[in-house]
This record gives sequence, C-alpha cells and structure tokens, in this order.
Amino acid sequence: MPLSGDPQKGGTETDGRRSTEYCSYCYQHGQFINPMMTMQEMQAKAEEVMRGMGMSWLLIKLTRMNIPRLKRWKNS
Repeated sequence: MPLSGDPQKGGTETDGRRSTEYCSYCYQHGQFINPMMTMQEMQAKAEEVMRGMGMSWLLIKLTRMNIPRLKRWKNS
C-alpha cells in the first residue's frame, strides 16, 4: 500500500517513529505483523482486498506485478 493511502501514514519502528518504507497494516514496532507471509500470500491478500473495494482488474494486476519489486519481497 502506498504510504499516502495508509490512514496511519506508515507503520512504526521500535522507537515509535513512523516507518518510511512500510504501511501500518504490515509493520508495527519494527516488525512485520505477519513475518511468515509469503509473497504469493501477499499477492492473494492484496487482490482479495482490492476486489472487495471494487477496483479494476487492471489495477489489481498491476499491484500483483509490483509486489515482487517491494523491498520486503525482493530477496524472496
């Protein structure tokens, strides 16, 4: 999720600062909320949420394609 779309404007680091890399839905207190989630699970979750919001298939496809490029998933 783009941080601009995150109601909290980012997750939090261990010292309470806002994360400039990860959203509040994924990252709190310097840790991923679901550290065992695979990239494929993240893609499926993002698609599920986006479909529920009525987003277009093109935006969903672009999002799925972008997830492997995110820092968390680059080495997966």
